[in-house]
Amino acid sequence: MRGQCQDDNELVEMCRSRVKDFLDKMAYVRYHYVPDAELSARVYEACRDWSGRHLLSDRHLTTGIATGDNPYRHVSMEARVAISLFTSIAVSMDDPEILASINCPNVHLDLCGGLDSKGNTDGLALELMRILRRMWEYYPRFCASAIFLSTMQFLNISLLDHNPRDIVLPGDSTKFIEYRRVLDGCSEAYTCFIWEKSHFPDPDVYIHTIP
Repeated sequence: MRGQCQDDNELVEMCRSRVKDFLDKMAYVRYHYVPDAELSARVYEACRDWSGRHLLSDRHLTTGIATGDNPYRHVSMEARVAISLFTSIAVSMDDPEILASINCPNVHLDLCGGLDSKGNTDGLALELMRILRRMWEYYPRFCASAIFLSTMQFLNISLLDHNPRDIVLPGDSTKFIEYRRVLDGCSEAYTCFIWEKSHFPDPDVYIHTIP
């Protein structure tokens, strides 16, 4: 056991040394991040009365706030709050137990009937849909629609990933794995979060940068 621990410690030190060498060669300068206290307060206030609030840990909310804060400080506070809440819910769905408990398997079907109709979607999944509905207030139609569709794909692949049955892929499944990675990252949504319509009303100005 002692020998194994020693080997593990040596491996950790070696990895740490290699990472440090790489960062030194890249002339990496550590960024001192100072959280936005107003954003944090507004996010916690916004989700305080959610029926699924107990499923969101401080870890989920901290990740969401950091994401809505640092990369998107050029957009309005309202959009940053929405991005933070969106990310907090998305991060929580990495936990299979949370994904199973928030009752989102029928979210796509419920959307076909409209959010105001009686469906099975509730809790965090319903709050996520409400956040998505507000995207048209913050973003041009193209971006808001892309955010919505990217999120639907993210939910779809998340549900597939957490299917209790093991999925065995054949050896020539590389393309599907790449496809799955793109959907799982919700990359279109986070790209479109950049261009709030108050600053970028015309998608033709930046559309060529996607993807």
